[in-house]
Amino acid sequence: MAYNNKNREEQSLAHKNRIIEAARRLVHEKGYDSVSVSDITEAAGVSKGAFYIHYKSKEEVISDLVNFVFEDIKTKADEMDPYEAICYFLKASSEKILRSGLKIVQTWLSEAVSGAIYGKNKIRYDVNVVKSYLMKTGYDDAQANAVALKIISLHYGALTSWCISDGGVEPLDILSDMLEHNLKVLKDRMKEMAMSE
Repeated sequence: MAYNNKNREEQSLAHKNRIIEAARRLVHEKGYDSVSVSDITEAAGVSKGAFYIHYKSKEEVISDLVNFVFEDIKTKADEMDPYEAICYFLKASSEKILRSGLKIVQTWLSEAVSGAIYGKNKIRYDVNVVKSYLMKTGYDDAQANAVALKIISLHYGALTSWCISDGGVEPLDILSDMLEHNLKVLKDRMKEMAMSE
């Protein structure tokens, strides 16, 4: 009986991974609003029943998708000190986004501005990641949230500038300058913490 349960668990995980991968591909190709649960299940080669075992809605898949796509970056960043973690997370995330191509990123940002759930989930995810690193430096919840929102706003500003200029600006250069200038306070705070230990 344990063998059958193990096979079912493996098959269930394989279905979930296929659903996430199909959703990722379809959202990039068609845009979030143009993708339906039927499109996802067809592309994943699973039944709607298999879909609904894992997710209640398309929105839940998108939430998982954000975590799935960027979790490897967060895992590596988690091994760094907070300043390095924030810099690495934002730069590596930007590089991954930029590799999607200008037109896809323009579509994604346009949909995010119009209220699509994928854009909202990605921004919420980014804010929470940066906030978690800030809290390791002694910020309380409200302070960390406020600073994380500012950092993420600057991060998305660099990506938006790249999109608006049709690739005419280098977002990674803008991001590096922004991080250097705006996270000086965080570097100073970490030095103070190290000296007090």
